[in-house]
Amino acid sequence: GGEGGSSSSSSATTTLVQGDPYVTLNLDIEGEEEEGFSISSEQTLILASRGDGSLGSKPVVCDPNKDKSKRQRTVTGSVFDIYASGTDETWRLYTFPSEVELECPYPKDVNHTATQIKLTNSEFKGVIRMAVVSNCTTGVAKHCHGPSGLPLPEDQVSTPSFAAALDAYSSVVLKGGNVDYDIDNETNTLSLRLIYESYSLNKESSSESVVPLLLALPHHIAAMSSQYSTEGNNNNIAGGHRSMLGMQVPIAATSIDLSLPLPSVLWGDERELNSDSSKLVRKALLDEADYDLTKQWRLGVGDPYNAGKLNARIARLAMIASQLDESEIADSFLDKLEKYQALWLSGESPNPLIYDQDMGGIVSCGCLFDSCQGKCTPHCNNAGPRGKGGGGCPNLGPGAFAAGLDFGNGYYNDHHFHYGYHLYAAAVLARFRPSWAKKHREQIMLLVRDVANPSNQDKYFPQFRHMDFYAGHSWAGGIFRSFANGRNQESTSEAVNCWYAITLLGDALEDEQLKTVGMTLLASEVHGAQTYWQLVRNQTGYDPIFETNGVTGILWSNLAQFQTWFGLYEWAVNGIQMLPFTPISEYLLRPDWIRQQIDSFGKACEKSPICTGDGWSPLVCMALSIADQEKGLTCAQHLPKKEFSDQTAEGNGNSWTNTLHFIESRPATL
Repeated sequence: GGEGGSSSSSSATTTLVQGDPYVTLNLDIEGEEEEGFSISSEQTLILASRGDGSLGSKPVVCDPNKDKSKRQRTVTGSVFDIYASGTDETWRLYTFPSEVELECPYPKDVNHTATQIKLTNSEFKGVIRMAVVSNCTTGVAKHCHGPSGLPLPEDQVSTPSFAAALDAYSSVVLKGGNVDYDIDNETNTLSLRLIYESYSLNKESSSESVVPLLLALPHHIAAMSSQYSTEGNNNNIAGGHRSMLGMQVPIAATSIDLSLPLPSVLWGDERELNSDSSKLVRKALLDEADYDLTKQWRLGVGDPYNAGKLNARIARLAMIASQLDESEIADSFLDKLEKYQALWLSGESPNPLIYDQDMGGIVSCGCLFDSCQGKCTPHCNNAGPRGKGGGGCPNLGPGAFAAGLDFGNGYYNDHHFHYGYHLYAAAVLARFRPSWAKKHREQIMLLVRDVANPSNQDKYFPQFRHMDFYAGHSWAGGIFRSFANGRNQESTSEAVNCWYAITLLGDALEDEQLKTVGMTLLASEVHGAQTYWQLVRNQTGYDPIFETNGVTGILWSNLAQFQTWFGLYEWAVNGIQMLPFTPISEYLLRPDWIRQQIDSFGKACEKSPICTGDGWSPLVCMALSIADQEKGLTCAQHLPKKEFSDQTAEGNGNSWTNTLHFIESRPATL
């Protein structure tokens, strides 16, 4: 990495922009420095100067294999190659506006690999840029499929097209960007543009935007408009290099333009049930017409995640009852839902949602639950934000205990999962009880702003806390936490549920801007999930060995795992990418992926007492109905009703009525 000198007169600044092939450092080194700019590594680095980068110029190499007396001590130029022997990477380094002298990196002796490249210039005011030319230079690295045929830096007498592109665009620097989105109602598609701002180091003024070089990920390539077709277009440049997700493809453009399809069904009642289906679902609804929450949840004593799931369960029952014209049952559920959802929006829950001024968001205070082993009224053994007793808000405390309470809500973990269920319940109430929604609109919008605030002018909440528009999906963590592999996300389907709920909320409130924000997040998340989590074999960019799993459990910035946070079970890795099943699930779950996974998912669940006893097996039946509706119904008819108990980890958010409604509302063909 670059190091600033000991003198306060020296400085180094950088701008980080996703999709930038280069790392850019603006350096201002003045006077004699004990330590100027340097690049250090625990692996042996081989440095070669390409002079001014002219094609065909013979590199001057710092060759560690030469006798010490014949080695280069320094090399001079404005274009250099750095080969990292341990990771098989070749980096290209550029300097602007002038040439520099670099000290050659040699290991201390044969027992050491650490090396360091130093800038020997005592004064330098300019820019140093670095880019990966290849991370499979010789093909020996573990992530390479085999020898790539690319030679070592000292033997490169001709420049491959990707390296030539890096040279050609090395003077164009990205300084930022923004996201633009628009919905075409006629084609039912979303246009999503990642717009980049750039300037040229070769121009006197840095204000004029020029065309930069960008790196596109697999999900970009799959959804790019025709201007980035893979054949016959100058925007496409051969080459690139492998990433964990697949090839990073270079394009010359001022934006990455994506076109994404939108769902044809939203609320679910747009598609009528036939007579037989209506009878089947109605019978289930009548059996569950008196469903209510247990006392703990009626009082709001618990965590917002499970509370949201239970409220959303009632909201689904109300929606289905309305579709079947069972108005009395629908009103009964809506009456209950008004009270239970208001607890969380009004701050009346013993575990209230509060505004955190430090990080700018809505967090749960925390509940140290106690029911005296069932002998007393469920309550929280902490005072809360306004109480006089001890305990306060345990979620806001330091350490692992606080970070784990309420599934990490106080540390901004999974907010879109948690609040998505509450927002779905609020959306259903907004549709059928507009006066309730009007009364609680401000509190509802606080939850929206916490997870999906579209404005960069909002001083109380960050913009799009969870969504990563370049990566094409959201992250579970809503603030930075120092995991070794960066940010992560497990349940893409629960992220989808949140954006779906915001879309419905915008529709119910007749707020087109809110609906568009929801649709944009929804379409982006679904496309990302179908690319990086739903792994249809021979169609992904992942390593073939990982691809055989068929599904990603947790995706990190630098790691993909076939597991969940709560176990290595195969049924869990599949199921966590499907729940909750709602009308939007048919938009999320690719039929070809379901057909591929359903057999192993079902068999793994059948063998597990946890899966069959904790409410997960209905997911198998609903997923099966996407591939074969009749088989899905047969599967569901063998389910024990305990699978829908609100005392189970997964069954608490689902119902027998919802399960049958999803199965019976499958379209004729998918």
